[in-house]
Amino acid sequence: MLKSIFALLVLFLIFSSVSHGKEGQAIAIRKASHYHKINQNNLALFYLFKHLKKQPEDYQKYEKVLEKIVNKTGTSPLYHYNINFLSKFPTATISLHIAHYLFKNKQYQESLKYLSNIPKKNSFYPEAMLLKGSIEYLEGQEGYRNSFDLCYQEGSRYQKMAGKGPYQRYFVLIKEQCQMNMARALYEQGDFEATNEAFSLIDKRSYSWPYLLLDQAWSYYKLEDYNRSLGLLMTYHSPLLSSYFFPEAEVLAALSYYRLCLYYDANAMIHKFYKIYKPQAAQIKKIIESASDQYYYALISDQLPRTNQYLLKLRSQLKKKLRLNLQIQAIKNIDKEMEALKGSQNKKDLYVLQQIQKNLKSQTALFVKEHLYHFINQINYFSFEMFNIKLEILSHQKDLLYEDKELIADRARGTFKGANITDQVFFYKFDGQFWADELGDYSFGLKSNCETILKEAEEE
Repeated sequence: MLKSIFALLVLFLIFSSVSHGKEGQAIAIRKASHYHKINQNNLALFYLFKHLKKQPEDYQKYEKVLEKIVNKTGTSPLYHYNINFLSKFPTATISLHIAHYLFKNKQYQESLKYLSNIPKKNSFYPEAMLLKGSIEYLEGQEGYRNSFDLCYQEGSRYQKMAGKGPYQRYFVLIKEQCQMNMARALYEQGDFEATNEAFSLIDKRSYSWPYLLLDQAWSYYKLEDYNRSLGLLMTYHSPLLSSYFFPEAEVLAALSYYRLCLYYDANAMIHKFYKIYKPQAAQIKKIIESASDQYYYALISDQLPRTNQYLLKLRSQLKKKLRLNLQIQAIKNIDKEMEALKGSQNKKDLYVLQQIQKNLKSQTALFVKEHLYHFINQINYFSFEMFNIKLEILSHQKDLLYEDKELIADRARGTFKGANITDQVFFYKFDGQFWADELGDYSFGLKSNCETILKEAEEE
């Protein structure tokens, strides 16, 4: 009798558990549907994933809805979820997120498999082609040119469809990044003329343009057009680009002067580097060594208006980064969803949003932290490069002394003859004023000072 009662009790508990489980799943789906309808898509995503975690076999049933929701949230909130869990639901947008994760971990072939899930009709297709082209180039595959071309073409098409706003800016940045990657690939292959043509297609008003100036200056340096290289680097002195400062640009300027045997100018650049950049790096390092994640997020979200001037300049540069823009936009979207929940009794859902946002802010802070430490490491690396240039200059000056020779002039002055002028280009003298339509079109006119002459014998 007791055994029968016990067996009945076990059966009752089993059926009760199944019943509650099904009821819980039904609630999760109802909540996902409700939040999706009122455009609170981070919560819709959370509850849909909650359902799919228990019943992954329902993926095909909810695939289209899942894709619509993730298209609204963007890929940034996906960092809140485990990558192995996400791989069970390879919609186009989730596949792009996983592909980026695999790319970062250098699992290139696996990344390509997920990129194949993204159709041309999907708005993330241009970004998929950007990533695909990058992998193909790294793997030595010829298809990278076609991928970058598709990225640029489709990015332009979606840009026109997006209208004005953050989504239009997203497509502009994607297509320009593809153009820049193509130019950099040409540079690495030694086709410097084609590199400059590719860079010239990017609009001067673009957020990407200040960064490509340095790449283009290197290209002209490789063509031994040191005057044009120096002219491009001078663009960074414009008030419009005051927030952009690249230690590598100072090294390239010193190298260009060195190649023209203008050792005084090269030494001046080296002195400037050690006087300005080294103290900058030391100040920034002192600040960030004891900084918390909250500090890095406060810095990028303009909550630290009074801070180190060099940090503020780096912040201005960071704000042009595509990934950072997407993360900040995702955080703002969650702010709106939390505002809509305020005053309601639904504290559990508010807590869910707070945790997702906390994770996103942590990711954003890490991105900022990595960028700042990268800047400090750059300073240290280029300090060594500047030291090497200094040694080369001293070595050349010593050789001249031993051979009883001297350079033809102490310092060559600039002339129009020194500039590489073609029939299609008109040059006029720079008078110290930077005009917006002239930025990036400068060239120095310095004559090479590398010719040597024997010193005149001293009179007895």
